[in-house]
Amino acid sequence: MDATAEQTAEEAAQHSFAAIQTPIEVHLEDLPSNDDCTFTEEFKLPSPAEVRARAEEQGIDILRSFRPDPVIFPELRLLVKWGEDISIAEGQTIRFISKNLQTSVPVPQIHGWKTDGDQTFLYMELVAGDTLSSRWPDLSASEKDHICDQLRTMLQSWRRIVQSPSAQGGPTLSALNGHPLRDILFSDALSLPTAPFTSVSAFHDHLATFISGTRSRPEIPELHGLNDSAAVVFTHSDLDQSNILVSAVGDVPVRIVAVIDWHQSGWYTEHWEALKAMSVGEHGSEWVEKWLPKVVGTPDEGYHYAFEFISLAVL
Repeated sequence: MDATAEQTAEEAAQHSFAAIQTPIEVHLEDLPSNDDCTFTEEFKLPSPAEVRARAEEQGIDILRSFRPDPVIFPELRLLVKWGEDISIAEGQTIRFISKNLQTSVPVPQIHGWKTDGDQTFLYMELVAGDTLSSRWPDLSASEKDHICDQLRTMLQSWRRIVQSPSAQGGPTLSALNGHPLRDILFSDALSLPTAPFTSVSAFHDHLATFISGTRSRPEIPELHGLNDSAAVVFTHSDLDQSNILVSAVGDVPVRIVAVIDWHQSGWYTEHWEALKAMSVGEHGSEWVEKWLPKVVGTPDEGYHYAFEFISLAVL
């Protein structure tokens, strides 16, 4: 490679690195927030009644109103995620990522959302692909490495998402739209936040209530690893293999075609992504022990211990 080519390659690498590092600000006033939004003119979104009718045809229990199985409209290449546990925040997040990280983080296209009573309906693209969990056992070591490289780059990309300076009085921990976090750990502890956390310390203090309603965090030695100086970064918060869709068998090289299920996403501490991904993976598996650290890194030991202690307490 001659000097000119080397310089061009170096400049391209620097440009790529700069793109990964450039923050992407979220301005709440720019997020669509109506209860009924449509972003497509290609077809009319099925009504909630039509979604429920199709659900019954597909054998889905519509009486399980909290979070029924998604409904598929293959003729529209449409998947509808619906129920009382579904939030507009997830739709806003997927749409924001699609618009701002289109070339680096593949997500389903959001066609709109509707609300009906206590239920929310998210209308999104039915992505053609297989779950990573179904493909993983048959992938070669080089293919697994390739997938992890892709996912690590995607994680670095969505960590660029930051709150606008005007919205910050400090590191607020919240969903993308500024609403309370919806991590399943809070649901399991029957302690859903009623407001965003205005500091890392407040977030950690809330976690301490899962252990004791009478002792403060400093009085619980197992939680001393919750470092209040931890950075706050945008986090998917459920990087299970089932939420990573890859290209179909025969479509090589294998690649990630979509990261789905942004229900729990938001701004958390920097260790949260790794700890959640490890917690939903099979304990002791090759995925958790060997491959995940290539994607999410290795969390701080003290923070990891505190997280495990809290998780066991809410089981």
